[in-house]
Amino acid sequence: MRLFTAILFNDEVKDKLEKIKNTVRAYAIKGNFTLKNNLHLTLVFLGEVEQCDVDSIVKALDKVEYNKFDMTLNRLGKFSRRDGDILWLGMDKENSDLARLRKLVYRELGKLGFHQDKFTPHITLGRRVVLKEDLDSIQTNEISTRVDRISLMLSERVDNVLTYTEIYSKNLH
Repeated sequence: MRLFTAILFNDEVKDKLEKIKNTVRAYAIKGNFTLKNNLHLTLVFLGEVEQCDVDSIVKALDKVEYNKFDMTLNRLGKFSRRDGDILWLGMDKENSDLARLRKLVYRELGKLGFHQDKFTPHITLGRRVVLKEDLDSIQTNEISTRVDRISLMLSERVDNVLTYTEIYSKNLH
């Protein structure tokens, strides 16, 4: 099972993310864009996990105690790749609540042997994207949202379509 922990969004926020994604797509020569239902912010990527380890992961997530908080997404960015960039929506400054929540999640999952690299909080809008113009020329609206839970997600291909399925969630206070 390929798993990760994430922040999911309600339909209203997903609609706004979809509009931003479509704005970016209009500037693209090519690219694979994220399906609306797959838009999320990854907290900790776990990778390939045995089914028998899922209970331990759920118990670890249950130990995470944190309050709900607000987050504003207002910056387009990219991770440069030779075959086209990964374009994303993130934040122009660090959200201290998000950083602390991730640290708590990682601390509990780290006890199970999971390791994580540098964290750049973002929502992937597209992969292997080549733009007609510079990213700075694309104007988007900011999105504010309330973070009220964390989710354990399964990543799999269903009928050859990348699908993310929530298999557990932990509400924040």
